[in-house]
Amino acid sequence: MRIARFSRDDDVAYGVVQEVSPDGAGGAAPGQDAERLQVAELHGHPFGVGSDSVRFTGARYPLPEVRLLAPVLPTKVIAIGKNYADHAREMGAEPPSEPVIFLKPSTAVTGPGDPVARPVKLSERVDLELTTTVNGEVKQQARTSQLRHDVTELICYVTAVMTLLPGDVLLTGTPAGVGPLAHGDNLAVTIQGIGTLSNRVVDRD
Repeated sequence: MRIARFSRDDDVAYGVVQEVSPDGAGGAAPGQDAERLQVAELHGHPFGVGSDSVRFTGARYPLPEVRLLAPVLPTKVIAIGKNYADHAREMGAEPPSEPVIFLKPSTAVTGPGDPVARPVKLSERVDLELTTTVNGEVKQQARTSQLRHDVTELICYVTAVMTLLPGDVLLTGTPAGVGPLAHGDNLAVTIQGIGTLSNRVVDRD
């Protein structure tokens, strides 16, 4: 099941992306043909507590007729720095013995297909989190088995100093291969077993 957050006619809701079977009913796992995909709207929050906290409304929309938004609205985005040894060394340092935590604002969250706004007056670079290709060229390629601190350890470490709420995001680190971005660059993030998210970089004041 693939949860989606979407907008239609300025209304924002959660839904489940489904494939339409030949008889018009909602199928199981989504396929690759966007024309055969639809969003089944949900009432309530998918991370709600209790069996009655979320249910289908009965409304279904073809995927091309809605705008997909960022799947979550985190209260905070927790990032882990230098959690890949090769990345730490390319930055001129050895990997730290303990996780290095830093925060990103929730407004940094970007939805599928939305532009990645590059603040040209503030910085010439953007911390390239989980991006694997730029303009089709592979820039970063790593496996989570290379993490010095795995997800379980990071959750334990982070929750010792702050409370995580449903929808919060924990970034586990950047692999080696960081570099500058420019206006017009096309970014693509691929996670095995999940899919690919593509965005274009645009300059902003």
